[in-house]
Order: sequence, then structure tokens, then C-alpha cells
Amino acid sequence: EEEIDTKLFHRKSRSIELTEAGVFFYKHAKNILQISEEAKLMTRRIGSPKKEFKLGFVGSTLFGYLTQIICGIRLAHPEFKILIEEMGTPTQIDALKSGIIEVGFGRMPIEDPTITNIVLRREPLVVATPLNHPFCQRETPIKLSELIEETIILSRVKDRSPSYSSLIIDAFKQRRLPLPAMREEGDLQFALGLVAAGEGISIVPTSYQKIKFNVIYHPLEDPTLAAAIIMNFRKDDHSPLIESLLKIIYGLYEKDGIYYEKSTLLAGSSA
Repeated sequence: EEEIDTKLFHRKSRSIELTEAGVFFYKHAKNILQISEEAKLMTRRIGSPKKEFKLGFVGSTLFGYLTQIICGIRLAHPEFKILIEEMGTPTQIDALKSGIIEVGFGRMPIEDPTITNIVLRREPLVVATPLNHPFCQRETPIKLSELIEETIILSRVKDRSPSYSSLIIDAFKQRRLPLPAMREEGDLQFALGLVAAGEGISIVPTSYQKIKFNVIYHPLEDPTLAAAIIMNFRKDDHSPLIESLLKIIYGLYEKDGIYYEKSTLLAGSSA
């Protein structure tokens, strides 16, 4: 208080409270201390002699080129031990700050001043139904409004919001549609197994069509119904492996003719 010439506390006989200026100072001082601690952890990680590069990923990205990306980075950098671990997007952000991982692949955007987010692409969503569902008798895309009487099976939320399940729920809310019955059971692969058993339907990213679980996949009419694939890494991390990852990812997309959202980090890349 003496140093900044401002009263920070209301002092009472049996208690003490922060003034408005004190609340402001506490909030910003806490942020500064947190950033300082994160900087120490990141610096220690970068300066470590251990040649490890760890990636975090959410389960729903597994079928969207993740396996090819991991194989590609291992081939490009054999001098590094590439490690992977499944974790939700909020956990990835914490793991990036603490130096546990170098890169995370998620679905939901999270704003944090210390983290860079790159939207790699937006993957359309499809409806998965059992083989005997009435939707299997039609050839036209399905409207979201046609699903309000269905039971939708999604992956259980293992992490704090936002999550893939919240993306689906928000899609109904944004269109002012009644929420259908929702059932959360394990991960999306398990959810598809329940769909095959006739327990309900599911809404999954297009890449999940690689899973043949005696289910039929139907396109949705609304092209804006999509799940982003987002790459997260520390803001000031200039590791060459991050640039290598982007080149590998964009190369895979271009090979298969998939539109992607170009990052300015790679000046020469194109979509």
C-alpha cells in the first residue's frame, strides 16, 4: 500500500476485506505470478536434454488422420521419442502450461493468452443409426429438427466444459430446438456399439465412418454442423517439430483433397 500509495484493505476489528483497488491488484498480481511460474516450467522443459515430444489428443480426433500424423512426425524426427496421451481439451491446456505436453489436438476452442490455437479444419457431422432405423429408407440429408424425438448417445464428459457433448447440445439450443433425450456412455466408439444394438442414435464426426459397427451413417442437411479439429501449443514455443507437424497435416489433407484452414505459421502452404 505504501509503495503504490493506494489503500488495498478495509481493516475492521475482527476482519479484513479488499478494497476495489485491492481486488484489481490481487487479480493482476495473481496472473503475473501464474505467468512467471509457467515461464519457469516452459524454460526448464525447453532446456531439458531429454529428446521427448509429447502430444495430447481428445478421443474423437483419433480417426481424423491422427495416426498418420503421429507416424509422420516419428519418421521426420527419429531423434525424438514421440509420446501420446488421450486427454480432454481443458486438461490439454493445463498440460501445455505445466510442460507435460508440447502439442494438443482438441475439438473445442479455449481462449488463453499463453496458448496458440490453430483451427486445422472443420469436420462435418453425420448421424449414425442402427440398420433398421426408418432413416435408412431415405436418401435425403437429415434435418437436426428430425432428431428431437430420438435418444442421442454421446460420449461421457470426463473433463470440465467445453466438450464434444456440449457442442452437440449447443447445436440444438442455437437453433431453438427442444433438446432430445441424451445418454452419455463411455467414448464415441462405445456409443456406436450401443447404436448398433438399437439403443438410440448418435451424432459423430465424418471420420467415424471408418468404424463399421453395423450402423448406417447419414449426412446432415445443415453444412454448418461441424466439429473443428484444433491444434494447441504454447504461444512462444518455436520448436521445429511444431512446424513439421503442420506440414505433415497439410500434406495429408492436400493428398486426399480435404479443405483446410491455412495457418500463417507456414508461409508457403496453400489450401
